Amino acid sequence: MLAVSILSYMGVIEKISDFFTPIFQVIGLSGEASIVFITSMLVNVYSAIGVMAGLTLDTRELVILVTMCLISHNMIIEGKVQQKAGANPIIMTILRLSMSFISAIVLNFIMPEKMGGNLVLGSVGVRPNSLGDVFFQWFNTAYPLVIKVIVVIYFLNLLQAVLKEYKLMSLLQKPLYPLMNLLGLPKSTTLAWIIANTLGLTYGGLAISEEVNRGVITHQESLYLNSSIAITHSLLEHTMLFVAIGIPAMWLIIPRLSLSIVAVWGQHLFTYLRVHKNRKIENKI
Repeated sequence: MLAVSILSYMGVIEKISDFFTPIFQVIGLSGEASIVFITSMLVNVYSAIGVMAGLTLDTRELVILVTMCLISHNMIIEGKVQQKAGANPIIMTILRLSMSFISAIVLNFIMPEKMGGNLVLGSVGVRPNSLGDVFFQWFNTAYPLVIKVIVVIYFLNLLQAVLKEYKLMSLLQKPLYPLMNLLGLPKSTTLAWIIANTLGLTYGGLAISEEVNRGVITHQESLYLNSSIAITHSLLEHTMLFVAIGIPAMWLIIPRLSLSIVAVWGQHLFTYLRVHKNRKIENKI
């Protein structure tokens, strides 16, 4: 966040923004939003929040940008996790990037032009005249954001500890069976899906590997599950984090769940067509 503030003062952010503006304008974002997206891809959501706080973005832009970042963040590490869970990391990367831009295009089309709401993020609105002003504005923007993030993370960790300690995860499975059907996932994947969407992709990937080794989930089922959680993982933690900042939860949950449905059912269709084609070839032989 501090680095972005300094780069902005030096005019570097403006040059990067000008370069990416033609591409990002198609999805309703300014060129400087590309810096946030690239940061989230290479690092994580928390680093992206720091970069966002140094830029001037309205609620509408933030909803689009945050949705993209929630789908495509920490891709190097999480790609390795999904590889250990039986997925192809290259395919998962392509899936997440394509779904990020599809979500941005759709949101840009359906969202109202003006959106209200009180955001913690956002620059102070006064251009700094010196590096001293840069540090002052950075501190005034950073400390309320850091406090909110610490509070949210603390209570999320507490909730996760309670769920694990009292084995409440398993009690959540049965009520979620209808949702699993909608998502295109078999009932056997429910526990791993819950873990991925409450504790994150790392724990979710480990859960998938364990369930496959135990024979609870087949290899094909793990591929469906990996495609789903690649888009929706950390649905609880990250959504609450951005709701605390001031972004409406509906815009952060529904797009990701909808895209995961499209991705998984698309994979079902592809599998069906491939099997049908192989059967036709076998019958001819």
